[in-house]
Amino acid sequence: MHFSSGINRPPYEADDAFLQVTSGCSHGRCEFCTFYKDAPFRVSPMEEVESDILELAATEIPFRRVFLQ
Repeated sequence: MHFSSGINRPPYEADDAFLQVTSGCSHGRCEFCTFYKDAPFRVSPMEEVESDILELAATEIPFRRVFLQ
């Protein structure tokens, strides 16, 4: 799986899958937020997304949902 940063999720979503389609913050101007200050916004290349989808489909780990991150 391709991830440019860590995954942030609540514990009750621990068994769900995550698919990174963007990274960073598209707004990036909030004075109070430091969450993505060091990560410029970018859209993941389609090849990475397709590769990650195939990897999720091949896994034997059952998950109920896939979150687009």
